[in-house]
Amino acid sequence: MVSQADVIAAFQAAHTKIIGEKYSNINLTKVVETRDVDGVVTSTAETTDYAVPVIIQSLNDRDRELLGLGEAEPGTLKIFCNPTYDLTNNGSDTTIEPGDKVEFSGENYLVEELIGKKDIGGTEIHRSLLIRRVES
Repeated sequence: MVSQADVIAAFQAAHTKIIGEKYSNINLTKVVETRDVDGVVTSTAETTDYAVPVIIQSLNDRDRELLGLGEAEPGTLKIFCNPTYDLTNNGSDTTIEPGDKVEFSGENYLVEELIGKKDIGGTEIHRSLLIRRVES
């Protein structure tokens, strides 16, 4: 009998293989805000990690329809990525989240929206996010 853990491991391995074959490297800048008890941002820190593997795609008609974007907006892309990365090589998991900054092919992007998560039995396998080109 195949256990749920075996199924999850198989899906994770397949996703990792696809990322490994079709990836583009991005530079990811995590933006962390510190807030006071009233929710006011008191400080912002940025940490940049290099060569984070993701799959980057243009939005298709179905994506624009589902996201309510209407016509194609130049500079809007979709990325598929692992749920977490050990970017600091210390065993600490980092996720790509809305508000993070991405640099790809000399262009700067802002992660705008988490548009999908695929999970099995509560374990996230991969996520997809919407990124939009911004001026430097």
